[in-house]
Formats: sequence, C-alpha cells, structure tokens
Amino acid sequence: MRWLALLMVFAGMPQALADEGKVLDGPAIITDLAGKTVRGAYADGTSFTETFWPDGKDTYWDPRGTSTGHWSVENNLMCFVYDSGELMSGGCFQVVRSARNCFDFYAAPANGKEGAAAKTDGRYVARASADGVDGTCPVDLQV
Repeated sequence: MRWLALLMVFAGMPQALADEGKVLDGPAIITDLAGKTVRGAYADGTSFTETFWPDGKDTYWDPRGTSTGHWSVENNLMCFVYDSGELMSGGCFQVVRSARNCFDFYAAPANGKEGAAAKTDGRYVARASADGVDGTCPVDLQV
C-alpha cells in the first residue's frame, strides 16, 4: 500500500521538481531559459543579470558593466558569444537544474563536446534563477 501512495505522490509531482539535479538537454534549455531573464551569482559571489532573448540575442550585466551578444544551444550545451570580449569571454556551459527554479552552469571544454563539461569537480561557474518565478537557489552560493 505504501508503494501506491508513493506512486501517487510522484505522479502528481510537477515535472520541474522531478527534474531537480538533472542535466538539461538542448530542448529543455530552450524551454526553461529562452525569453527569460535570470539573476544569479558566480561561484566567487559576483552577481549578474542576463536576458536570453527568444531570437538568440543576449543582454548581460554585472557590477563591471554591460554587454550584448548571442546565445545558442549546441551539443546540449548553452553557448555564448559576446560582442565585446572586454567584459565577457563567452563559451559553452552544461546546465543543471539544481532546484525547481535554480540553474547551475558548468564550463565545458573548449571543444564543446557534450558530456565533457567540468561538472565532475562539483563546482559550478554560475548559479541563477529565472525572474517571474520564486527563486529556489540555496541562500549560500556554493554548496
């Protein structure tokens, strides 16, 4: 009887909750982040805000300044190219949903191969929540 109750709990669970800790594939990255503004912090505590426009344009801000560029999904990685390399260098990142509205970004190697992201060391490059939904990232930036 317990298994039936447990099954009912999981069956009624929103997909986002079931996906906690999941590495997002390309379609999930687009569904969860395209057209959204995220607010977060890097592992060193520097805050940032970034908007991923549906047309692939990108607007970025951190305390050092602002930048524009483009984002895309390649090999199940979220990739960025910025118009000015002075503020941001860009690159590709594996995206992990660490909570309902909390996304961790792990740097991928320069060759951008899927599955080869640097998640193995357990330290994300950045963590962010999408605007418009209660953020669910832990209070401490690095766990």
